[in-house]
Amino acid sequence: MIIGFTQRIRTVSEGQVPGVDLFQLEINVSSVRTAEREHPMVFRLQEASTTATVETLIASSPFYDATFGLRANPDDPIQEARDLAPGSRTIQPLLLTAIRNDLIPEDLECYTIRIFPVDVAGRRELFGCYEDDDMADKYFCEHTICIIDDDEPFEVAFVRTMHTVDESAGPVLVCVNLTRPEFDILDETVNVFVTDFPPSMYIPVGDVPRATPDIPDFLSRYPMAERSDFQQQTSAVNSIDDVLISQLMRIVCYNQTIYDDLRLEANEYAGLMLEVRDNPQTTVLTLEKELFNETSILIVDNDRAVVGLEMTFFSVSEGVGYVELCAYVSFPEITCPIEFPFEVGLSTADGTAVETMDYGAIDVILMFDTCETRKCVNVTITDDLVDEPLEFFTYTLTRTPSLDPRIELNPTNGRVEIIDNDVNINVGYDPISYVASEGQGSVELTIVIFDPPVGGAPRPFTLVINTQDGTASALDNDYNAVSGEIVQFNVGDTFQTHRIIINHDMMCENDPNEFFFSNIALDSGVQPIFVIQPQATVTINDDAEPECRLPIEVGYEFSVYTTTEGIGVETLCAVVMNFPGGSPRPFTINATTEDGSAVSGDDYVGVVDVPLMFQVGDDRVCHDVVIIDDDDCETPFEDFFSNLEYGSGDMPIIITRDRTRVIINDTAEPECEPITVGYNPATYMTTETSGSVTLTVRVFSHPGGAPRPFTLVVNTQDGTATVADDDYVPVDGEIIQFNAGDVTQTHTITINDDDECENDPNENFFSNIALDSGIPDITVTVPRATVTIDDTSEPECGQTSVFVNDTLTGDPLLTVSDLDQPHRGAW
Repeated sequence: MIIGFTQRIRTVSEGQVPGVDLFQLEINVSSVRTAEREHPMVFRLQEASTTATVETLIASSPFYDATFGLRANPDDPIQEARDLAPGSRTIQPLLLTAIRNDLIPEDLECYTIRIFPVDVAGRRELFGCYEDDDMADKYFCEHTICIIDDDEPFEVAFVRTMHTVDESAGPVLVCVNLTRPEFDILDETVNVFVTDFPPSMYIPVGDVPRATPDIPDFLSRYPMAERSDFQQQTSAVNSIDDVLISQLMRIVCYNQTIYDDLRLEANEYAGLMLEVRDNPQTTVLTLEKELFNETSILIVDNDRAVVGLEMTFFSVSEGVGYVELCAYVSFPEITCPIEFPFEVGLSTADGTAVETMDYGAIDVILMFDTCETRKCVNVTITDDLVDEPLEFFTYTLTRTPSLDPRIELNPTNGRVEIIDNDVNINVGYDPISYVASEGQGSVELTIVIFDPPVGGAPRPFTLVINTQDGTASALDNDYNAVSGEIVQFNVGDTFQTHRIIINHDMMCENDPNEFFFSNIALDSGVQPIFVIQPQATVTINDDAEPECRLPIEVGYEFSVYTTTEGIGVETLCAVVMNFPGGSPRPFTINATTEDGSAVSGDDYVGVVDVPLMFQVGDDRVCHDVVIIDDDDCETPFEDFFSNLEYGSGDMPIIITRDRTRVIINDTAEPECEPITVGYNPATYMTTETSGSVTLTVRVFSHPGGAPRPFTLVVNTQDGTATVADDDYVPVDGEIIQFNAGDVTQTHTITINDDDECENDPNENFFSNIALDSGIPDITVTVPRATVTIDDTSEPECGQTSVFVNDTLTGDPLLTVSDLDQPHRGAW
């Protein structure tokens, strides 16, 4: 048995009100046999699949798309039929209780129900339906109801379709608006991008603009902005999503950069276009561009330019042929100062020169192309055979009606002078010889036009001047050289002068009448011009100058110089005494030293014929003398001399102080410090048997030793010990030598052993020292030493026991040792 729906699919509109007839479903029953059934056939309808929003699936939402009248338990049979005859039909109503018109753009939503038998215990049903559309023939297993969305998509648009800004305004605020703000929810997140117009959307100059409300017609008058004027936006302005649209403000904005350049250009526009990119996971366009998906930014140029005459004056000869008059863009000075074509007028007008006869008049339009900066036109100059005065005509730069008011014309007026070429000009120096002295500072030379025409020079010209050495030399500072100096002759001039500086060099020249030359040559001017006396001679007379007739007085600056050994060198200077500004001419004097108490080689380094060379302007010249530091304490003030003699140079030269004395002060040197010396110790004890005694002399003032050499003399002097008793060997005039660095010196005195026991067992004598030689200041502070000779330990002075016995009896009578003191001598 075959059972199924008579329709496979039906569609309803979202805004359609549901009706009973519309939503009833027809079920066909067919059988291959007509056997009567003993029990009813049971089948059921069940939800198979859906993309619609069913109330039970979104219980939290107050709105839904459709609610179908299904039973809560899908297993419950919807229809039972008994003994259905083949070809019979039954109708099962299916109630759609609601279809919501939600005003939100959505995909097509469908709801599918399926028919299949219900197994009943104890019986077996054999029926089916067709899945394949080709075989079903109105016996479909499934029936689908599709809800067609009839809502329009949300729309986005530019808030403004036109922005007009000054080039220097900086960023422009561009905003995008959601045009249906009454709803708070979008199904999908949609990105909105702002891009510049594609090339196909540019509006070229002269084309008819599109008649659309978002692009005003007047935009056709402006070219598209270049990328240097308008910064493109290639990234997303923002994402319009649920959160954004739920805000009260439904506008997204960004800053569009405008560049301020220096070019003078037409007002330009930049086109912007909205681009909507849906979420790729959705198939319904929930957000689209409306008519206002394009906007334009009109950039008003704020620059200016200056166009003027390149030259405002020409002076030309009749035979020049033509003169080129040019206009050029002088501001701004960039590669493309004006970014559009423009026109200016250029015309001539008669002055004393008359068009056709003297020149070819013009009245033209100079057409500058885009970025072009210079435009020229030639004006013909007529070369006639008429002897005539200087003539001129003028030319003027003018505005054309189409010239942009931002272009200023300046300068606008010029003049062309035409010089007649039918008269010869002969020019040269007159006179050709000049005499000057050094003291006058400069010499003026005159250039004249010989046999000048009436009224002077008929046309302007220039001469160039160059000087040339003779016996006078610019390198020797005799005069200031001239190279390329220009002398200008104007119309009407008959002569011109120029000056050459003569230097007062304070030198008495070997040649009192030195000379040099000045030469002229043609620099510029309309021929014929002839230089017939091109050279002038200038003689410099030096005879009368003071440097050539007054004597020079020179000598040592000081008659006495005082120095010290430790200074190293002493500088001796010779000075010019009668010329405060220094020597007027060069000369040389020689210096030679001479010994005094100071000796060359010991105390100083002598010099012989040292040249002291005075140049012009020198007021002093010095030489050095080396002072020797000899570590000897000399006579405190030694001296030597230095003498001056004439060497070379123009006379007269008078040496007024030809000798100076140099005193070397040695008192401040360490080697000249005072010395104190003497015996140390000042007392000595010895015995007769010692043979000698050594005495020590010490430098007290300098622990490190004597700073300079000196000698002492030694003399002995009797005390209780005497030379006559042969107690010691006398010293008379013995010399003690101290060298630099010595701290002590000793001398020895011989002691005699006389084999006698002296009455005084401790006899003494003295040793005296005194300065023998040396540089003062040397003081002997302990000049005497005392030497004591101890005689008590000698054998002859020992204790002696003498026994005296009675010769008769032999008894002792006297013992000498019992005496209080020894008895000396015989008994």
